[in-house]
Amino acid sequence: ICENWCEYRMTYSKKTGKSEAKTVYALTSLDGFCQPIQLKQLGNQWSASKMLPPSLSAVEVIFIVDGKLEISSSHPVRNLIAKKT
Repeated sequence: ICENWCEYRMTYSKKTGKSEAKTVYALTSLDGFCQPIQLKQLGNQWSASKMLPPSLSAVEVIFIVDGKLEISSSHPVRNLIAKKT
């Protein structure tokens, strides 16, 4: 792949006991969480791929499930640092 870009797969796994999701989007730290990427359902998981340039920084992902922010059981979780005003 040109200039060492690589495929980054985002996967959202539903929590047990939750109802069936209708839509799942992912926002990434690459663009300041501005451009939603629609995930496609594959069995119990939703996923999408995005081509990314080489980087030493981790990509942060936020999932929007049926219009609400959700945490995926497929990824480690950490608190985002919010600016204090």
